[in-house]
Amino acid sequence: MAFEWTKEQKAIFDSHDKNILVSASAGSGKTTVMISKIIDLVLKENDRTPISNFLVVTFTKASAEDMKAKLVDAFAAYPEDEFCLKQIDEIDTSDISNLHSFCSRLISTYFYEVNVDPAFQGLAGSVSAFLQDRAIKKLFEKK
Repeated sequence: MAFEWTKEQKAIFDSHDKNILVSASAGSGKTTVMISKIIDLVLKENDRTPISNFLVVTFTKASAEDMKAKLVDAFAAYPEDEFCLKQIDEIDTSDISNLHSFCSRLISTYFYEVNVDPAFQGLAGSVSAFLQDRAIKKLFEKK
């Protein structure tokens, strides 16, 4: 049985020369659609685009890592294609990350544009969770 794309998924493939936002519920095939679209763009005949030219932002770190692994597998399916093999080497340094990492990198790079101390660092998960919990408790105490 052949895989059938939904109407919404097909719309992603029909969009050309524009940025794409894919938003859908868990298990709806977002990663599969995005991997297929990226591979399609990278391998586009007569107009190949290196993976390093893409910005791919996901919601979770695990999703970004999953996407990188799937891209490696997808490019590995073309072992005779030197361009594809080069893309595998570039995946780890490409801009494929979760939203938090992307924003942190933007702030660190352009701290002077947003008036942030150049020594800015994001909070570690445990510190962030502690401060969030404390803020919620204070809010409930006030109300």
